Amino acid sequence: MKKFKKVEGSKIPLRKYAITCGLQEGYGPTGVLHTLEQGIQVVEAWMKERAAAGLPFLTGTVSSGTVIYAWPEGEGKAGSGNEPCVTFSGEVSMYVDNLSNQEIEEILDDLGTNLGSAMGQTRLYLSLHTYEGINTGRDYILSSKSFAWVIQAEETQTPTGEEV
Repeated sequence: MKKFKKVEGSKIPLRKYAITCGLQEGYGPTGVLHTLEQGIQVVEAWMKERAAAGLPFLTGTVSSGTVIYAWPEGEGKAGSGNEPCVTFSGEVSMYVDNLSNQEIEEILDDLGTNLGSAMGQTRLYLSLHTYEGINTGRDYILSSKSFAWVIQAEETQTPTGEEV
């Protein structure tokens, strides 16, 4: 069996992130259904573009799921729906640990914009969970903060009329 050792300098305070993007472009039976593979291709192309330009990027995992939602339709009534989705998630690695939380949010917004545009989405849902550490010499004392936000394509409106 191979032995593994901890990589020097790789132990950093944890910062997790996620972007969730629906795969159905449009609504109802006329909507175009994109695939998980198309989502992976968009994320991979985004990473390669940033790497080639010398810009920081985030690596992570693309997983599939189903987003389920509902909306009010007047007193005592509601509509609902669901669609396949991709979620890109991961942890900020030691290679980009020097970036601020604001810079990580901007990188997530950039990837979300690319993914949402390619999948024909109006809105995407993003999150960042940060754990800031104080090095005591022996270990870290952590405090956590979590942020969630929505990005929406400009000049669009959700089915319930929300605009940016």
